[in-house]
Amino acid sequence: MDLSNDLLWPHFSPLWEALRTRDSRVLLAAGGYGLYLKQHYFLANRERPTLVPLDQWLENTPRVTKDMDLVIDLELIADEKQNRETCRILRDHGFTESDQQSGLRWQWMKPLDEDRKVVVELHAPHPSAEDKELVSDGLRVKRKQSLKKDGIHGHDTPEAVGCETKPFALDINGVPVEVPNPITWTIMKLTAMRDRWIAHEVGTEEEKRRKFRDDAIKHGRDVCRVVALVSPDEADGVSEAIEQISQTEEFQEAAGLQADFFQGEQCWATDLVADDWSADDFAVIRETLNSWYSEKMNA
Repeated sequence: MDLSNDLLWPHFSPLWEALRTRDSRVLLAAGGYGLYLKQHYFLANRERPTLVPLDQWLENTPRVTKDMDLVIDLELIADEKQNRETCRILRDHGFTESDQQSGLRWQWMKPLDEDRKVVVELHAPHPSAEDKELVSDGLRVKRKQSLKKDGIHGHDTPEAVGCETKPFALDINGVPVEVPNPITWTIMKLTAMRDRWIAHEVGTEEEKRRKFRDDAIKHGRDVCRVVALVSPDEADGVSEAIEQISQTEEFQEAAGLQADFFQGEQCWATDLVADDWSADDFAVIRETLNSWYSEKMNA
């Protein structure tokens, strides 16, 4: 597939291949870039069906993004050898800890020139009480025994719950890439959408409020893209993910968000993201999203 105009691919591909050689169980390309790659994959493999066929999309050009969101497992952070190796790999590929996130060590940047940079953010599920080697301060997941500048942290991302269940495998120009199952992915996107919308509503600076509003709408559109790109191969994985995480706080909150924002004749989604789809396709997206969450909500 043609990724010649993709700024991130020449930096993502070698970094991804270096990181996935380790023993850790989970490495997923999430966020907008994961969606970008998944959409490219189905555009290049049109014989493979998706819930909403790409030929029916009103706009099926993948949305360009500047950041790479990677979901890593807690073992990578807890294990000293893997943690140090991940830090070394990032540096070997030209990434340094973000100046804006000094001490947090989950956001890494690679400058390309004076005006451009590539950003990698490492996300990790929230550790449980059984994860004795880890601690979270609500923003970062880190080892109790710090590796200081020789280690990495994960951005504490409770909404990545279930990320280890049935990831979807893509072949991108010969590079094996995995993305989250649709349930985990929609939980992540619904949560980000809600957070940005709240920031927009309570903000006082007009420019920041507009930025938060635009970001909320972008995440809402991504929710629709996640659903529209579901393939028949993922159906069993969706059911399995729901069964595993339906009683979690993150799933229940996402169920409430999809009901509040996406359901009803006049709702947030019909006002702000429905125009991206035909009426019939948007109805399929909303019905599917509701079917995933409504049965298990408060069960």
